[in-house]
Amino acid sequence: MRGVEYAPLRAGGFVAAEWRPWRRASLVAETNLASRLVENIESYPGVHWIVNVAGRIDLGSRARLDVGFTENLISQLTTTDFALYLGLGLHP
Repeated sequence: MRGVEYAPLRAGGFVAAEWRPWRRASLVAETNLASRLVENIESYPGVHWIVNVAGRIDLGSRARLDVGFTENLISQLTTTDFALYLGLGLHP
């Protein structure tokens, strides 16, 4: 039976920055890069590189709203090509 063979070791890294120009709001940018995930499928890209950009708004001391997008910079076969997202974070 043929299955997907995942790489036993995988290199990866990321960089993130948050800028808070206003008291209750900030802008967040993050990028990550990783090496090959699958070994036995030649058409599966060897590298993926994505960028996430978001606006973050503090709704109070226990809630935060994130609105942003994700963009795949190299290959659309490894991760989402483009996505919009909306997130609500609640702290107990």
